[in-house]
Formats: sequence, C-alpha cells, structure tokens
Amino acid sequence: LMQGKGLNTGKLEDDYKANCRLANAINHMHNRDHDSLKAFKHQLRNYHETLDKLQIPHRLFTPKNIEGLTFVSSAKDLFVAGAGMLLHLLGIALNYLPYRLAYRTADKKVKQVHFHASINFVIGMFGWIGYYLLQLLIIALLSKSVWVTLVFALLIPATGLYSLKFYSFLKKTTARWNLFGLMQNNKEMVEVLLLHRQELIENTPKSPNGDLNN
Repeated sequence: LMQGKGLNTGKLEDDYKANCRLANAINHMHNRDHDSLKAFKHQLRNYHETLDKLQIPHRLFTPKNIEGLTFVSSAKDLFVAGAGMLLHLLGIALNYLPYRLAYRTADKKVKQVHFHASINFVIGMFGWIGYYLLQLLIIALLSKSVWVTLVFALLIPATGLYSLKFYSFLKKTTARWNLFGLMQNNKEMVEVLLLHRQELIENTPKSPNGDLNN
C-alpha cells in the first residue's frame, strides 16, 4: 500500500497514514458487509495457518521469490550458514544469557503486553553490561594480560551483533529451504497457495475512495 501510494516506508508519518487507510477500509467493510469481511478473515487465517505449518513466512511466499529460488541459490545459503555457524555459536555463548534472562523476566512479571518490549530492553541492557564486565573481569584475572582483555572487550559485543544478524539470516535460509523442498515435492500445493494468495489480494477490503487495492 505504501509503495503504491508513493509513501516512505521508513517514515513514521507515512506509516501512520497507511495504517489509517487500512483501518478506514476495514471499518468501512465492517459496516457495509460484515459477513464478507468475516469470510475474508477466515480465508486469510487459513492461508496463514497453512504457511505456518509449512514453516514458510508469508512475506517469502511471493511469485517473484519463488521464481528466483533455485538449487544453486539454496546451496549457497546453506554454505554461508555452515561457514558462519562457529562464530554465531561464540556470539551466543558470550551474549545470550542476559538476553534470555531479560525476556523471561519480562514475560513472567509484566502483565501489560505493551510494556513487555520496554521492560525487556531495560533489563537486557543493564543485564548485558553487568555480564560483559563480569566476563572481562574473569578474563583479566585468568590471562593477566591487558591485550587479551582488550581483545575480548571488542570481541564480545562484535560477536553479539554478528550473532543477532546471523540468526535472522538462518531463519530466512531455513524458510527458503522449506519453500524449495515444497516446490520439489509438492508443486501442486505451491500453485494452489499462489492462487489462494492472488484471490486474497483481489478480495482485500476496499475503502470508500478505493485507495486500498493491494
């Protein structure tokens, strides 16, 4: 919708405008033809549930992505994943504990969902700083070397950032392999899902001025 209307996807004001158009279209459809909107939501839910069972994100399941997916591209992703796995595991070992502690604490203690991310961020930030300093203290005591300590002072945050990005890459790679496997083993299902996707796009609720058409 934002691309079709020439809006900037990275601008909060434009994002707000797009969300308002979405809300207006849904409200208009709800008041004009509630049964059709209910049927559309049911079809959309079935579509997403099918993709979830196949472990394929809906953003990946587009004709363009499917056409560009080959054995060579999938094998390349797998090779990169294997090559970067060791550094990813190191990043997890050096950074994961405070992240996990923050998430579990926020999940158990915070009842209001809209505060979850904020509490998670605060606990994670201070938890990571404490964990970071503790690791440097242990390394300094064991190595008794300023240079080794400085190396780890840079290595810990660097591997953490790398691991964060690599995890996202792993998820995308796994999803692409799932889609590639589906294309090889059940091409008919891919065609049916693509047809279902196109029908959903064509039946998307329209606002009164017709500006919600994709």
